[in-house]
Amino acid sequence: MANNAIFLSCMQSVQFGIDPNMIKTRNIWNRFAPNYEEGFVARFYGQLFRNALIEQMVYLEPVLARGFYCVDAGTAVGNNIPLFLKYGASCVLGLDMSTEMLAINSKKMQASGFGHRVILKEHDLTREKIPVNDGSVGLVANQIVSCYLTAIQRNYCFAEFGRVVRKGGFVLGSGLGPNFRLPAAVQDNQKREGHMDLLRDVVGPLLGEIQYLIKAGEISPASSEEMRQLLEASGFEVVYIDTPPGLENPEDRDDPDYVVRWLGRKL
Repeated sequence: MANNAIFLSCMQSVQFGIDPNMIKTRNIWNRFAPNYEEGFVARFYGQLFRNALIEQMVYLEPVLARGFYCVDAGTAVGNNIPLFLKYGASCVLGLDMSTEMLAINSKKMQASGFGHRVILKEHDLTREKIPVNDGSVGLVANQIVSCYLTAIQRNYCFAEFGRVVRKGGFVLGSGLGPNFRLPAAVQDNQKREGHMDLLRDVVGPLLGEIQYLIKAGEISPASSEEMRQLLEASGFEVVYIDTPPGLENPEDRDDPDYVVRWLGRKL
C-alpha cells in the first residue's frame, strides 16, 4: 500500500534495558483488556476523554490538510482510530505495549472495514523509536498514556514525537494529572456486593492500581506546567493546555492538575 511508504521496515530499539515498571503496567492493561471497552471506556474515560478528543479534531480539521499520516501512540483497543480517519487521516499507525489490547483492536479494524488503512504494532514508547521517518507525520495522538510514565520516560517519548512530526504538524493528548484521585462514584461502587458490576469490578480496580503506582512513585503524571515545558523542549509551540470539559465535580474542573489536556504545533 502506497500510503505506508513512510513506515520503516523494522523497529529500531534504544537500549535502555527492560523497565520492570513498564512490564507491570503492560500486565495491568493485558489483564483488563477484555472488559476495557465496556467497563473502562464506557463508564469512566469515554465521556470525558472522547468528547475532549472530538473537540480537538474539530479544531484541527481546517488546519490539517486531508490525507495526513497519523500515529496513535497508545492505541489500546482502537476506539479513536475511526475518528482520526473521519477527520482526514489517510493511514493510522497504532502503537501499544499490550498484546491483548492490540488483538481486540485488530479484530475491530477488520470488522469495520478500516483494516487496509491501519497498521498495528506492539511497541514500547519509552524505549523504542517510532517506526516512521523523520518529519513524516501530520498528527500524533497520545491519549491517556503519558500519565502512566515517569518523567524520564515521558521525555524520551515526546522527543520521539518531535522527531516524527513534520513542521506545522500537531501532537495532542489528555491524561490524568498529579492531583487525580478516584472519583466518588467509583469508591462508592467498590463497596457494593452482589452481581458483577463493571464500575466496581473493572473501573475501580484498574483506577486503584493506577493510583497505587502513582503513590509508589512508579509512574508520575505531569502537571499542566510540566506538559508546557515538555512540549516546548520537544520542538512544539503550545496551542493550549487546559482541563477538558465534562468533569462532574466543580472542584476538579477548577484544578488544572486533576486532568490535563494539551495541543502542540511543531515549529
